[in-house]
Amino acid sequence: RANRDHAAGCVTPVISQNSLISSIAQNVLSINPFQQMINEIIKQKIAPLETRMQQLEEMVQDLQERNDCLNYKTNDLAQYQRRCAFHIYGIAENKEGNKNAIIKYIGKVMGVKVEDSDIYASHRLKQNKQGDDC
Repeated sequence: RANRDHAAGCVTPVISQNSLISSIAQNVLSINPFQQMINEIIKQKIAPLETRMQQLEEMVQDLQERNDCLNYKTNDLAQYQRRCAFHIYGIAENKEGNKNAIIKYIGKVMGVKVEDSDIYASHRLKQNKQGDDC
């Protein structure tokens, strides 16, 4: 009888441990579908963000190209405006003098006929205080 009681005392903890192992195994197996569900939710949330990020990257690329083009055009316009510009130094300033008449006279001396329509703008610039031409 003592052996039987002793055997029963040993079997009960083994059965309890077996139930515990079984329970842990079920929990581990049930975690995988749970993880899959979480991963699926995360993918669903991330997918539109990835799409939006790609759209924004394409937009940034387009804006950079447009900006480069506009910078080129601005520079080209600035250079174009300077193509027709020239400075004439050494002509005494006359308050009543017509600037266009002076330009036409210089053209005549050089053998070039200059009309008012050929002159975009003419300005008198103050001489630099140090006498430099800059």
